[in-house]
Amino acid sequence: METGVRVRFEKQFARIRQVTDLAAQSIKRIRDRCAYTWIKLEDLALLSV
Repeated sequence: METGVRVRFEKQFARIRQVTDLAAQSIKRIRDRCAYTWIKLEDLALLSV
């Protein structure tokens, strides 16, 4: 992979990773507060069709 392409990809990936990490932390906080810790991410997520 060319260096320029790789650098752009890594920058974009870093932004995406920040957003997904923040979302995962929020979901984990909700799940940890719940009395039923066996709740899965799919149970909390809204899917758009």
